[in-house]
Amino acid sequence: MKFNISSFAAILATVALFSSCSEGQYWDEPNQNDIYAFPKPAVTINIKAGETIEPYDVVITRNNADAEETINLYSYFSDNDAFSAPASVTFAAGETSTIFTININTDVMAVNVPYTAQLATPSFETITKADSLIIPEGKTNPIYPNGIAPSQTNCKFTLTVRLNYTWKLLGWVDYTDDYVSTFFEVPTMTYRVPIEVPVEEAGKGLYRLVNAYGQYYPFNEPGDWDPSVTSYLEINAQNPDRVYIPTCEQATDWGEGNFICSSLAYYYLSNGVSADKIAGAGYFGTLENGLITFPAGTLLFGMAGFNGGGLYDSNINGAFCVDLNSISDQE
Repeated sequence: MKFNISSFAAILATVALFSSCSEGQYWDEPNQNDIYAFPKPAVTINIKAGETIEPYDVVITRNNADAEETINLYSYFSDNDAFSAPASVTFAAGETSTIFTININTDVMAVNVPYTAQLATPSFETITKADSLIIPEGKTNPIYPNGIAPSQTNCKFTLTVRLNYTWKLLGWVDYTDDYVSTFFEVPTMTYRVPIEVPVEEAGKGLYRLVNAYGQYYPFNEPGDWDPSVTSYLEINAQNPDRVYIPTCEQATDWGEGNFICSSLAYYYLSNGVSADKIAGAGYFGTLENGLITFPAGTLLFGMAGFNGGGLYDSNINGAFCVDLNSISDQE
């Protein structure tokens, strides 16, 4: 069944609070004489908690095969203890590419948290305004301090490492949606979905709902979701007074791209705002008496193909709820 976007959401379309996190687009500029680039500009590595990872080799190229040349690299690490990389690389005479290594220290990494290493080439002769790094509060951007970036393609390499828990099925739970209901003309609805928890003790307080907007969502019809993809709505309730939902894409498309679910608390956490400030603003949810809830308007919802994948206030009715008291083997 297809539903029209509500008039409320249509108004929001002109005032999206949060834009997509995709890379900015560069317009055409004259070619630079010396171009250094990363053939593979981004890599994401997921490993299980407790596993180790080998150092990662990065290929960088130049547009000539002249004499030996050493260039500086500009780097930013989300955690300086998690990564290390050389400050420069050397191209051998007659070679158009070389390799440098990023060392990765998983011992300091928390599970279920993305860690990012970003490196850039020194090609700044031609510059344009463009998206750069997301810099945590209180830190400066060592690569593009003036908010500008070189126009050449693949001038920046991003390595993201994430340790993942091993999940197990806990049973079925009553879930009340107030994501879709505040964006489309559909009522809030409570229904049963599978719920999983991590096997590892360190993951206590984490929950994820399985295909909550797939075959279990009452307003879906075949074709509204991709049955070949398992989607999760993850909830971090490790601190019951500071619950948040990381951004999770759902394999459900009502005509404007896959659903995207998140929370205001996570948005600000991922941008370096302190948890105390977020708590003071009232953006966290709570786990109390077995109920996971959020204040009205503190969840975020969007669709990948709608207005650039921007996220909008959701849970307007304050009805979102995961009733952990209802967990059982019964579907």
